[in-house]
Amino acid sequence: MDKRGLCGFEESIIRGDLTYRMEKVLYVAFRGINNSSYQLVRQMKGEAFYITNSFAGVRRDIDSLPASYEKIIMFGLDKDLHEAIRFERVAQKNGDQIFTGMDLTPYLYRAKQHDVPYTISEIPTTYLCNEAYFYMMRKMKCSVLLIHIPSMPHMSNDFWVRLKKIFER
Repeated sequence: MDKRGLCGFEESIIRGDLTYRMEKVLYVAFRGINNSSYQLVRQMKGEAFYITNSFAGVRRDIDSLPASYEKIIMFGLDKDLHEAIRFERVAQKNGDQIFTGMDLTPYLYRAKQHDVPYTISEIPTTYLCNEAYFYMMRKMKCSVLLIHIPSMPHMSNDFWVRLKKIFER
């Protein structure tokens, strides 16, 4: 079998006579050492990108990204969540809505498998996460997904471990 992806774009892992292709995934969080999204992405295996916590910074940061990913998983903080996560299916700006094209099934399966309560929202949020999600989906040709997670004080250590398992590759 040929090996592709010497530059990391398409990495293959060969097991016996089967080849498992690893997607080029970008994990995105908001900057800030105390931000739970930052803490989560910092611990993920894979490429990470951190967005500025301002409306002007969000657009500037996203504009700087190359459009060469196969999947982008974004994390945002929701202080009202307690030991649960929320998958966002839509972003909105100035009345325009963009729905994610990402298949949630593998993540929902893993959330159930690791006993992480979740909801799926089709109502766009109205703050910075929505802004970043909208610009990211508008710019990228790949699937993009935003997941809201609780703040650090609203997560036990056990929940933190289970949360990471949902998104590990």
